[in-house]
This record gives sequence, C-alpha cells and structure tokens, in this order.
Amino acid sequence: GILISIDLSNNKLTCVDSLLANGWLWLRELKLQGNKLKGWPAGFEAMPALLSLDLSFNPGLSLKDADLTPLSGLWRLDLGGNGMTSVTGIDADSDDDDDDDDDDD
Repeated sequence: GILISIDLSNNKLTCVDSLLANGWLWLRELKLQGNKLKGWPAGFEAMPALLSLDLSFNPGLSLKDADLTPLSGLWRLDLGGNGMTSVTGIDADSDDDDDDDDDDD
C-alpha cells in the first residue's frame, strides 16, 4: 500500500529534516504536533501531495526563514499552541511574478 497519512505526534522530536527527505510522494497528511521542533522543517519539496500539516504545540518552533513554496497544495496548516505572535518573513511565493501579461485579448 501507499502511505498517505502519518502521525508522529508527541514523540519529543526536535528535527525531522532527514525524515521528510525520504520522498513520501503520496503523503497527504503529516501530524507533528506536540513535539519539540525548533525550526521550520526542511524537505517538504519531497512531499508534493501534502494537503494537511499539523505543527501545533511545538513551543520552540520558529518560522524564521520558513519556505512555504513547496507546500503550494496545502489546504490546512495548524500552528496553534506555539506562542507565535507574528508570521512575518515567511516566503509563501518565491516566484514573485506579479505582472499579469497572460491576457490573450
């Protein structure tokens, strides 16, 4: 079978970068709540089908330099319980293509 959901909640994980880099192409849901993650995990580019990501209750989690570009298909992102007061500095669109020259009229 194909792994489409994994729950790694409450495992005291501090880093999951090497785990995410394993290339779970079909993974749709990843639960990492209640761990001890410190920084934004790297490796999401190996999960193009990811729709739901739960990073809640990782009190030390920082979104500094977080790149959301690989998560363009994400429908749900839970960051609750992390004590965050700001989400500035997140790169949600590295394309920066703001011109609308696609009109064929």
